[in-house]
Amino acid sequence: MKKEIGLWIDHREATIVILTDGEEEIKHLISNNEKHIRYSGSSHSKTPEGLKEVTSEDQRDRKFGNDLN
Repeated sequence: MKKEIGLWIDHREATIVILTDGEEEIKHLISNNEKHIRYSGSSHSKTPEGLKEVTSEDQRDRKFGNDLN
């Protein structure tokens, strides 16, 4: 018995394709995470000491990363 497996993953879903002796099985796993928001440019401002302030964009990105984990 020969089995080959292919996997495709992104933020919204995972697709698994399993080929076993000429038969194929396709599975879709949908993520329950909300859509990741992308921003153009940088909204970071620098303090006089050169440290970046935490913006609401940073907080949303951190929450999204934690949800994915």
